[in-house]
Amino acid sequence: MKSALFSLFVTVGACQNNGEDTEPTPTTYTALSEPTIYDIAYENHDVPFGNGTGVHLSETGEVLFAYTLNHRLNLGYTDGTTVPVTTQQTEFSFGTALGAEHDFVAVVTTQPTTRQMRAQASQDFGVSFDPPTDVGDAGVGATVPSVCAWQEGNTYRALVAWVAPPVSGDGGPMYVASYDGAQWSQGVRVGSSDVLSAPTLSCEAGRQELVARNEIGNGNIEVHRYERDTMGGWNSGEVIIAAGADPHYCVAGDDQWVGYHNLGSAYLAHSSDGGGTWAHREVDSSGKFTPITCAEGGLAAVCRGDWDTKAEAESRDPGRRISCSVTFDGGQTYTEFAPVGAEEGQGVTSMSMTTEGLAIFWGATNGIRLALYDFL
Repeated sequence: MKSALFSLFVTVGACQNNGEDTEPTPTTYTALSEPTIYDIAYENHDVPFGNGTGVHLSETGEVLFAYTLNHRLNLGYTDGTTVPVTTQQTEFSFGTALGAEHDFVAVVTTQPTTRQMRAQASQDFGVSFDPPTDVGDAGVGATVPSVCAWQEGNTYRALVAWVAPPVSGDGGPMYVASYDGAQWSQGVRVGSSDVLSAPTLSCEAGRQELVARNEIGNGNIEVHRYERDTMGGWNSGEVIIAAGADPHYCVAGDDQWVGYHNLGSAYLAHSSDGGGTWAHREVDSSGKFTPITCAEGGLAAVCRGDWDTKAEAESRDPGRRISCSVTFDGGQTYTEFAPVGAEEGQGVTSMSMTTEGLAIFWGATNGIRLALYDFL
């Protein structure tokens, strides 16, 4: 059911003009509504962050989100007007991510006992799932998985990306497993580097891409982009940002967006010509982790935290805050906002956007939160 929280994406219908039909004109948005914020859990939780890894906002206003609580996967749902309902899996897991397209949902978790990446698919927006499939080795360190889903004809497909660090840490060889509408493949290695991390997928019919951080030595870090061919293989990658860490990637038409950080500052890179040229904007001079989301029509949003190091981000220090920026005009202007104002103890976010609204999902010292915004 369509959420009452999100206004309908109103268009001016075709009309007669000297006997000729004119094209519908989409509404131009310029502001955010006040958020509706739900407090979801108050225990030992882990919220995935990045481009849709933890939350998915559907075009109908329904929201699906994932997190781990006491080392078990939890899935939550709200139609946007009711208090979210969550369900918990019985087996141990962590390092989760989800992706969705219409009613199709793909979820991946990291299994702590077998150290396998385990993928599942749902055809009914998370109400039920197919039996899980182990798609590849998880290594020892942080897997930082990403999931994307798309539709080709009548078939829903998905990709799962992760890194398999050989030692404790967050860098290692990178793998991608695919779902063909019926079953999962085993993961295949993408890129030749042994120190890739923070993979982010972007998928649509005829175009699947993967962006990741590559440590090239001497403390230098680049952002690489890899493209999938029609046979399911991947190219060798290209450098799109010469100095940047922990990228988050989003594509909507010709607009491409990368959130990243470098030397303690958070940045948003935008290309309006399909990646030919990039404009870089510093969004915070003292920030780290910049998950982003985007939609057709030049819509994009980025959030960041006011901590300088990964250790500070993971420490749940009471002084942490989050702030965000949204653009309605392809990056020409930005509106700054904070989901909970100056409240402290906030963690890294996951985000999802449609042409009608925005969902932000994050962990805080006092629990897990979901904020829903309408575009005005």
